[in-house]
Amino acid sequence: MRRFWIGLVLGVTVMWLVVRRRYELARLLGWETPERGMPARILLPEAAGQSPQDTSASTASPVHPTRAEPDLLTRVRALIEEEGTLQAYCPRCRTHRLVANPQPAVTRKGRPAVRGTCAVCGSKVFRFVRLPAAGDGG
Repeated sequence: MRRFWIGLVLGVTVMWLVVRRRYELARLLGWETPERGMPARILLPEAAGQSPQDTSASTASPVHPTRAEPDLLTRVRALIEEEGTLQAYCPRCRTHRLVANPQPAVTRKGRPAVRGTCAVCGSKVFRFVRLPAAGDGG
């Protein structure tokens, strides 16, 4: 019976500390509501009564790479046309094969790549490409 009471007291104490830390963190980050002093739900700026321009740069989500550099896809398309035949590793054939129907792509992290299909088996293939510098002529 004694272990039960010790566990109960420790459990309640730990929960109290966790809740207290949560409110302190919310207060430091400015997430508390003025009327209750409790953490508010994270709302979109429009729902919180602010205009979208009032948001700071630190809370904004990262910009998608195709929006950040619009000519990146154009440069990948030019590379595809320039090279003519691209090779990529085919996981089904387990070797490098020619890419049929190559399409330019940009990953979430902004790396240029080419997607397509294997010319032999038709499975999807993907290859990162290295683009020449923007100032270079070729």
